[in-house]
Amino acid sequence: MIELKIRRAAILSVATGAALFVSGCNTDRQPRVNPAPKVWAVLAADTHDLPFIVDAATLSVTYTIESAECLKPKPVSGAIAAPFITVSFDVQKASNQRFEARIPIDHFLDEDYDGRGVCRWGIASADFTLKHGERAISAGMAGNAVVQHQAASDYFSTWSLESAPTDKPQAGLSDPAAVHVAQGKKIYSVTITAKEAMHDRANP
Repeated sequence: MIELKIRRAAILSVATGAALFVSGCNTDRQPRVNPAPKVWAVLAADTHDLPFIVDAATLSVTYTIESAECLKPKPVSGAIAAPFITVSFDVQKASNQRFEARIPIDHFLDEDYDGRGVCRWGIASADFTLKHGERAISAGMAGNAVVQHQAASDYFSTWSLESAPTDKPQAGLSDPAAVHVAQGKKIYSVTITAKEAMHDRANP
């Protein structure tokens, strides 16, 4: 049995590509940050379809061990927990309708923690949080879409964008059919794209 714990969060930097802080973690293991990452991606959030101008954006990337079989099972349950760590990065505003961030795919070093083989770290998800006044919404993509340089859209109803702001960001839905028409006359979208980036920070 494998307990896979993945959650979505959000922050990145085109200008520096530097992680700002770790915003979430479910492991007592302390993976070492790769001092010289070689695989980079640029993520962009296209917000032109929204009915408002986004004031600011953050991005959080959740990294996880791709196969928990390299870890020792828990002594009581016998389950193997896949650790995750969410790292926040700086974001650059490219225009009023586009935000970009540059992230390392190989942010953590692959290591053998328990003598069961090398644990390989990969991206589980990447999520932008987009803010407009007191309102915040979130849109993101799965880790495999980041690595394969794909695009993904999240959809929002009129109701979800016009109702009273909540403490947590309003998450979009990846399936437009799941957005109830009764919640509003129009469906809005935010599209996230990933593309390969050179490791040289001077050429994002």
